[in-house]
Amino acid sequence: CTGGDLISLCCDAVDSALFEDTRKAQPAAVAMAIALYANWRSLGLSASTIVGHGIGEIAAAVAAGSLQIKDAIEFTCARAEAIWKLAPRGEMWAVEGHAEALASFRRQLPRDAYVAAVNSSSQITVACHHGDGERVLELICSCGVSATRLRAPYPFHSPAMSAAAAVLT
Repeated sequence: CTGGDLISLCCDAVDSALFEDTRKAQPAAVAMAIALYANWRSLGLSASTIVGHGIGEIAAAVAAGSLQIKDAIEFTCARAEAIWKLAPRGEMWAVEGHAEALASFRRQLPRDAYVAAVNSSSQITVACHHGDGERVLELICSCGVSATRLRAPYPFHSPAMSAAAAVLT
């Protein structure tokens, strides 16, 4: 489903822009996570708890024995294709600051910007539609928080992904 050799995509020196194509990035991420877990197992290491976030949940399901590799890759490819075809382009930001500054920032988020994840008491991830990033950046500057724009071409973990999710349910 990647339109190319998955091993080459994961291991060769490639243009990082390829990873902005979710049809390549998501299968590569799942394959690498599964391979990493298999390597740990081959070394005699095992996990007492297995978790994943976002696309990592698929690899975690394989590692936990709840999903076969073939099914995981097929689902990942279907998910990636649905996102490619149906999800709007967007932006994501890792936003850091003291709890009070983050609370102020969250209260002032524009209507089409969403808290995609709460990573800790001092860091959240924000997703917004393409073009709304400037308003989010202005808010970041005015609230005394810092941020890094993530190389995510979609507003993952937000309501904007609902059309792509609907295809998979």
